[in-house]
Amino acid sequence: MLHLFSLASRKPRSVNAPPTLVTLLSQLDRARLAKTTKLYRFTPDPKKRIGKEDQLARHIVDSTGLRARATLTEEELAILDAVARRGGVVAEAAAPNLGNLEARVLLVTHEGELVIPRAILLDLEPWPGEATRSFRQVLRSLSKAKVRQLLLRSKVATPSPPLLLHLETIYLELIDPERIKAALAQLSPDERGVLDFVLALGGEARVSEIAFEGNLAATMTQLEHRRLLFLTEDGAVVVPHEVEELAGLSGIEA
Repeated sequence: MLHLFSLASRKPRSVNAPPTLVTLLSQLDRARLAKTTKLYRFTPDPKKRIGKEDQLARHIVDSTGLRARATLTEEELAILDAVARRGGVVAEAAAPNLGNLEARVLLVTHEGELVIPRAILLDLEPWPGEATRSFRQVLRSLSKAKVRQLLLRSKVATPSPPLLLHLETIYLELIDPERIKAALAQLSPDERGVLDFVLALGGEARVSEIAFEGNLAATMTQLEHRRLLFLTEDGAVVVPHEVEELAGLSGIEA
């Protein structure tokens, strides 16, 4: 297994990574793909229009039990968390033996790097030290209906289950600092006021806590369209941490 100290000085790759789960599966050699297929007890259907890698990816994201933290050893969890904290990609010249992590396609060696497939990264349970309002955690808290709305706003045509495989295709766009900056620059005064008020409350609030004289529902809908603010399944209004880092405050006090 890989020693954790060797990850300490590693830096995450650019916003163009990690690759999608389907991409990584399609690049596995035949033996590794067969081993993974057997582990997940999956048999591809040759009659389906989509390829076996796409079918396997759908099966993997539905197999939540094999991704649960309780099924991993302490060392496996520590390695997975260390790579996740660095954005899911860590340069590693000497490929370690990743055992169950690689067999389950939770963490694989790819082009000289340790890589957590994007769909897996999005669905991992929170790791120690992760920002509670990271875009990743906010996405995990959304209802299926909200996820579908988000995908449609992101120009994903007819998103069908599993939605996680669609989310992984737009995740890098969502967290892209340039996209966030451009969206912030286009805010109306009302939108900016609501965003600032939620930020002044710590980045998360209930609708009833937001003091606003205009049409609050319409303004929040606009912010959701801009993908800067989200209404979670439990009724919280949340501004992702990545948005907060770039937004700042313009003098609004709660």
